[in-house]
Amino acid sequence: MWIRDDFLRSKVAYEKMIVHEYSVVEQPEEKSNRIAVDTNLGRLTCLVLEGEQRRFLQTGV
Repeated sequence: MWIRDDFLRSKVAYEKMIVHEYSVVEQPEEKSNRIAVDTNLGRLTCLVLEGEQRRFLQTGV
């Protein structure tokens, strides 16, 4: 938790794309180096990876 803000603001190009939770966002958030999928209590978000394509599946609120 003590590095969360630094991580969320980072523009570092990591070797791999990072997919993470534990930082609530209204909608899935895609950045150049990370994807946030923690979309609030009561809504579940799933990231579907198919080759180079990405899409999200979500439950209702």
